[in-house]
Amino acid sequence: MRQVIISELADVFAATAGTTVLQIKDANGQGAASTDTATLAAAGEMRVARKGATTSDADDFSPWMRGNDILSVDLVSWADIGAESHVATFVGSTAGKTATLKVIMTTQGYEPFTRHNIEFVSGATAIASATACVAAFDAQTKGFEGVLSMDIGTTPGTDDHIVTIVLKDGERAAIAFDAGESDIVITVPKTNAVEPVGTPAMLRELEIAQAGRTDGNYDRLNPFAAEVATNIVAASDYDIISVRYKNSAEGQIRGVDNVRELSIALKVVAGDVARDAFIVALKGFSELA
Repeated sequence: MRQVIISELADVFAATAGTTVLQIKDANGQGAASTDTATLAAAGEMRVARKGATTSDADDFSPWMRGNDILSVDLVSWADIGAESHVATFVGSTAGKTATLKVIMTTQGYEPFTRHNIEFVSGATAIASATACVAAFDAQTKGFEGVLSMDIGTTPGTDDHIVTIVLKDGERAAIAFDAGESDIVITVPKTNAVEPVGTPAMLRELEIAQAGRTDGNYDRLNPFAAEVATNIVAASDYDIISVRYKNSAEGQIRGVDNVRELSIALKVVAGDVARDAFIVALKGFSELA
């Protein structure tokens, strides 16, 4: 089970609308914000909740969990998505020979891989050959699946003996080179892709993906009016508190993986003391037997 709860702020013991709080059960067995650390520790069970102020901003809760159910609590800082790139440095060249730069798309992780071959005629210098390689790429009319761009230099117009290959978001590739008789030697260091953390697009996908589970929307012919309503703020960035916990409810099947993942998305706010206190309280509860 994967769940995401999105909030502007975290506050351990307050019940302010829109904040993420730690709740315990009141006298009626319903969720209520804990008033202090001692009360939270004595509760036995707690859940994470986002307090809502209106019907359109409904409360969102995690399942109840005991302290010894929680396996880990980690803060993962926001990171924007970064594409994988390869920088091929050309050295040496004999004019008039055929060489081939190969981009092997490994995104799917298994054969058969899609292979893009950029065949070009070498020039008298490394600069001329690098330029010819990019020109051959630009001349392709169908484009290359998974490849965003191929340019001269680390930035266009600079370092003319360098070819920079940038992949599309989420793509992976290996670079190979067949020099033929051109005498070109290339080195190709790679900049790894950066997986997004707390970006609006990522979190919106998670919210929509879990809507059916949260609302019990099994009749797909009659969707709820607010089925795709989300709490994400498009222009905001979010840090993620990642909580891994096990389902210790009675009746679980032995040997089945019952580990759950809860992502608490909190808007990036510099020096957020309340957030730090929230994490400390959550970790403190996880250490209870």
